[in-house]
Amino acid sequence: MMLADKLKLRGELVEKLEKQQSAPLPDPRNLFYYDGEWREGTGWVQRVLADDYQPTDPVELERLMGSREAYRAFLLATL
Repeated sequence: MMLADKLKLRGELVEKLEKQQSAPLPDPRNLFYYDGEWREGTGWVQRVLADDYQPTDPVELERLMGSREAYRAFLLATL
């Protein structure tokens, strides 16, 4: 029974890997996007979102998460 589960798991993992490999690459402009603006007297001001904000647009989601992922990848590559 455990052997059957392991064989099934291997197939599922290969399927998920192929799906991820065929996914489109992210746009670097979204990965290093800074959502802020310059205000005279205060300097750079960044937009603050509510904790429960769930973007529906894939570009907005990539912009929100991309900079954190790029920074994390940089840190992991330089350690």
